[in-house]
Amino acid sequence: MNRDTFRQIVTAFADEAIDVDFSGGNMLAQIRDEIVDVKVSEREGTIWIQESGEELSAYAWIIKRLARLNLLADRILAQIPDEEYFVEPEGILLDIDSSSNDNNSKSKDASQAIENALDQGVAGITRILYLTSDAGEGKTTLINHVARLLAQKYKRKEASWLLVPISLAGRPFMALDDIVVAELTNRFRFNLYYDAFTEMVKLNALVPALDGFEEVFLETGSGEAVSALGNLINQLNGSGRVLIAARKAYFEIRSFASQARMFDTVDSDAGAIFEQLSLQRWSKNKFFEYAQIRGLSNPIEIHTKFANQLGGHDHPLLSRAVLVSRLIDVALKDDVGSLVHELSKDPEDYFFQFVEALIEREAVSKWIDRSSSGDTASPLLSVEEHFALLTQIAREMWINRTDTLGLDYIDLIADVFNSEHSKSAAVAHQVKERLHQHSLLASRGSSTKKLTFDHEDFRLFFLGQALGTELIKSDPQSIGIFLRSASIPSRTVDAAISYVSRKEASIKTILDVLVSIGQSALETSYEKENSGFIVIRLIEADPEGRHVIKSINFPPNSLRMRHLKNVEFVNCRFRDTEIGPTDDWGVVFKESHFDSILLNSDTLFSGVDFIDCDVSSIFFSDTDEAFFAPDEINEILDLTSPKEVMQPTTLTNFVIQSKSDTRLAVQALRAFLRATHLSEYVLRQRLGQNSNEFFHGILPKLLSSEILEEIDPKGSSTQRRFKLAIPMRNIEPAIRNASDLASFLSLLKQGSK
Repeated sequence: MNRDTFRQIVTAFADEAIDVDFSGGNMLAQIRDEIVDVKVSEREGTIWIQESGEELSAYAWIIKRLARLNLLADRILAQIPDEEYFVEPEGILLDIDSSSNDNNSKSKDASQAIENALDQGVAGITRILYLTSDAGEGKTTLINHVARLLAQKYKRKEASWLLVPISLAGRPFMALDDIVVAELTNRFRFNLYYDAFTEMVKLNALVPALDGFEEVFLETGSGEAVSALGNLINQLNGSGRVLIAARKAYFEIRSFASQARMFDTVDSDAGAIFEQLSLQRWSKNKFFEYAQIRGLSNPIEIHTKFANQLGGHDHPLLSRAVLVSRLIDVALKDDVGSLVHELSKDPEDYFFQFVEALIEREAVSKWIDRSSSGDTASPLLSVEEHFALLTQIAREMWINRTDTLGLDYIDLIADVFNSEHSKSAAVAHQVKERLHQHSLLASRGSSTKKLTFDHEDFRLFFLGQALGTELIKSDPQSIGIFLRSASIPSRTVDAAISYVSRKEASIKTILDVLVSIGQSALETSYEKENSGFIVIRLIEADPEGRHVIKSINFPPNSLRMRHLKNVEFVNCRFRDTEIGPTDDWGVVFKESHFDSILLNSDTLFSGVDFIDCDVSSIFFSDTDEAFFAPDEINEILDLTSPKEVMQPTTLTNFVIQSKSDTRLAVQALRAFLRATHLSEYVLRQRLGQNSNEFFHGILPKLLSSEILEEIDPKGSSTQRRFKLAIPMRNIEPAIRNASDLASFLSLLKQGSK
């Protein structure tokens, strides 16, 4: 650390830049209303600080005196509760660095995998580790667990850095710096300016764990979240490490246009690599391990009963941590038989049956009317009333764009509920009192006096109940208010469709209202795509009906894993979406636009027809091939025609035969979606058997055209390294309009002017 770096760091901690004064061998600064007066010297290239008779290296003094990371470690341990029944999840690490190819390695200890991945680094490169899984599979729990482990190690001097969880969920309109400072101040009771925080990240003393990143990304839509990440990478300037918790779909975005929103905000000299640790669902052994910790005496019997009832040991109720924990709660109360019976009524709607069983137990065993006379105690509320009360809480959270509500707001909801249901004063008082301790609600910190749902799954479920209620009412105004709040999560739509089906409501009536809302909504509004997503799910729930849907926009992946029949889409717009499997489809797309279609080369198409459709691009996930040329796209779409069922080999051969210089160049450029700077070795591994052709024939043209730029090796590596020298946003339009490699390179350069 030189004097300039030391001055920069100290200034970041100071109240004002002018509050730092270096005179001769002394430094005088005002930091947090405290005057800091120290002697500064330099020996053998190291800055030393002498204060109160103690001499420390500049790094050690900053960590101990300015940053006070020992105190932050204490606050992390105090404010993050220890997970009493923690089971270590397994994960698959996609490792990308300057000397190795994408390397998928399975880890039985995800906590250790995170620590190992973030404990190492490449000189001059910011390391971004994505922690991914499907929703509700333990990302937040794992982050908190690792943060506590590292805080304990830090206090024992076994670790040199701390992991700081930063929750982004529910804060789509706050700037990243405000969120970080708010978390440090409100959650950890720790004061640190954002500039000082980033300096500690650059020193590898702190690693921010941005939890809920994809929720911010999806809700803002216009790119604020990704540009904020790009700005953070710029501030780190090729140093530090960051953990981002996101769902798999976000990390797997393959579109140059989508990723360009972040990459084009990153300075060309700010190197970054993007890696992934993908959490796996619990196996049977993990179920047994957790059951043993909880003290369940017959886990094999319990697991077998539910696996037989639900169709296998990989069912979410047996493999998702949050649901397993609730299942064990029930099993410990000897209510397994009744729960199995409830699930047998409708195995497809298992989550509703499961929640209903939990609420029924709450209503019968806990919410007992103490004011009732006689020997027989009666429940305060019926199961249906419990559902209505929790649904109203979820709805208010949604409308207010938060996942917590203050106790005074909770009391107000209870008062309105009691009034609407004509509860007596005695019962109303008990409802308000018991609601604070409801088993599906939890406190968000004793000092803040706020309640949230015990798990995100339950909040989204009851939000779905609220949405389903609005859909059945079919009032365009009230549905519109609900749809325009934010991007509605998939699990909420699942719960809403389930609710509509249980109530046997008229799907046609609801569709008419939603189509009308979607057609009249502004292009940039949430209503536009929310209505489209619900429309798809309603059509799927009505396989016997016949539908023609006109002029609707659909969100990303709206066609993924859907089963659609008897429907025609006319003049509709679909954002990037996977299609398939379609073997049981009966769908016509007519005069519709697709931003991008994701396929597999062994996809077997039938039951789908494209008539006069405009498709911007087609990706093949298994071969990493992309097609933008209209004639190639039309040829692929022709292969999907129902007139002649396409065999898997047909599409595979088409992909193989479509190799070209342009496509090889694009394949190389696609590697930069995972890193801003790449070594020759990584590029060779990505290109496989075509690497020699690329390095001898295409790379020189990319370099001479200033599409790629060769840079100095990082650290001790002697391998050639390259970076993208043009904005990433130029790539997709160039691919779409290029006829050959020469025109492709020309279009890439034209877009940079």
